[in-house]
Amino acid sequence: MITSTSHAYRYSETSEILREIRVLVVDDDYLTTASLEMFLSPYIPNLLCLNSPLNASYYLENHHVDLLITDYWMNDLTGVELIKIAKKYNPDICTILLTVEDRLPVAEIVNLGVDRYLKKPAMGTKLLEAIEYAVHRILLKKILIDKQKKEIELMKYKEKYNEYHQKEAYKKQVNILKDDLKDATFLKKFEVGDNIYYFKSFYKPREILSGDCYSIRLIDDRRVFIYLIDTMGKGFSSSITSINSAAILNYLISKYTTRISFPIINKTIKKFLDFIKTILLDEEIVCALFIEIDFRDQKILYSNFSMPPMFLVIDKKLTIIKPNNTPINKNTNDFKIDIIKIDNLEKVFLVSDGIIEAKDRENKIYYHKLIQSIPKTKYMKNFLKKLNDELEEIPDDVTAIFINKVSFDGYFKKTFTINSTLKDINRFIKIFCDRLNRSKRFKNISNKVGVVLSELLLNAHEHGNLGITTDIKDSEIHEESYYEKFIAKLEKTVNKSIKLTIVISLTKKQIYITIEDEGKGFDRTSIETGYYSKYGLDIVNHLTDEFFFNFAGNQCFVLFDLKGKSLVSEAIPLELKTNN
Repeated sequence: MITSTSHAYRYSETSEILREIRVLVVDDDYLTTASLEMFLSPYIPNLLCLNSPLNASYYLENHHVDLLITDYWMNDLTGVELIKIAKKYNPDICTILLTVEDRLPVAEIVNLGVDRYLKKPAMGTKLLEAIEYAVHRILLKKILIDKQKKEIELMKYKEKYNEYHQKEAYKKQVNILKDDLKDATFLKKFEVGDNIYYFKSFYKPREILSGDCYSIRLIDDRRVFIYLIDTMGKGFSSSITSINSAAILNYLISKYTTRISFPIINKTIKKFLDFIKTILLDEEIVCALFIEIDFRDQKILYSNFSMPPMFLVIDKKLTIIKPNNTPINKNTNDFKIDIIKIDNLEKVFLVSDGIIEAKDRENKIYYHKLIQSIPKTKYMKNFLKKLNDELEEIPDDVTAIFINKVSFDGYFKKTFTINSTLKDINRFIKIFCDRLNRSKRFKNISNKVGVVLSELLLNAHEHGNLGITTDIKDSEIHEESYYEKFIAKLEKTVNKSIKLTIVISLTKKQIYITIEDEGKGFDRTSIETGYYSKYGLDIVNHLTDEFFFNFAGNQCFVLFDLKGKSLVSEAIPLELKTNN
């Protein structure tokens, strides 16, 4: 406690608290406040003594006070009334009541939560003990607050730690999933007159680790292998099965494309079953869809183990291809592979059951609306927008693969060759957009086209022909003037051009633009890793109805739909709503 001889506090915590807190002493007797100030100031640096209880009440209203020491009988306000005022502004304030009387309203004092009351004159050890008792409550509260802060900081650290590892786990998951044709076609080059099949995919796990997995693999210049897997169940068990499935399948596909004759679907499934049955739990099942598409011979080989049906649009008619196998379990040995002829194939929709089983805003299963909308859906972004508009939420993992065809032909065709310099690119964009502005039909899209051409031509110039990566740009270029000098210096060493082709479709409802540079192309997956900036491509995706690359990545295709509404005025969602 306290040594009576020196009045020094034995416990360092008490002394530390007294140095930090604000103490208010109130007594209308000047001699008392002067004596208390002289006695307490060595212990309490932040001490204020007032003789007017009204002034004290104003002070309590406008300042935080930790400890109030007040006389009981005073003019204008009693000590009890002043304590009530203090508690109004700070319910946790510590209080010591001083009195010259033996009789006090004990019940009222107790109900007010007064920490101590002392008979005057209150000096020496008793006062210091009363103060120590009062501040111990402050000390206890401080300890609890510090503990809570530490726990909160620890929780924040754990959250950051978990978030980091979740992101790393998601990166690993995406790295295992191979999408050779993400936002691309398997063609090496677009030529006017081609029928171009291009691929769009949407992958949205409900949780960081998903029970869904997929891959789109290019086998050769005409064949594509796709699998879509949904492990039944929740949590880590299904995620582990899913990731292991993707890893072994991608290993097998890479192996078989170089070692066996086509088709590869039969042997791939056999080897997959041999592997997956060794890791499945007794009650665990796996739904899977395997398809091998031969675009030259116009046929699809497929084996569907209870995944949602494939949706094909052929000659503007929807064909629904139902599963031809039961789900995979530990006892699965046999399976069936069927062949579909796909002459005049226009679209292919592949989805996981997260979309099939979702409910619309009328609480009805979305499947029926889905099969009605597929033939009318032109582009992947239309499909995603429709989902956001019509679904309340999506309760499960979502994977969607969209294969679409565009006929790169029309009644107007024009190719321009642009020198790969900033000066020639800017001049071309200005002339091109001025011509669009003078046309009644194209005037409303001229601004969009200008922004898109600026992004794509500069990308072709900087990243394609000049070979500037985002890392180089960030580390070497700090100012606009330096940037211009840096580019001008590179331009003198590179003599390349950019080819731009514009086609107005036969229906006069679409404008097709292709841009090709003389660079070696780039790995589109590097966009996700930050090797190339994704910001400019996001702008292009937003302003165009469709946008994709050739397989090498040195030629891109953009499509503007003249009949539809301008996408500038529409809110195109970047991702679907889920309930996680």
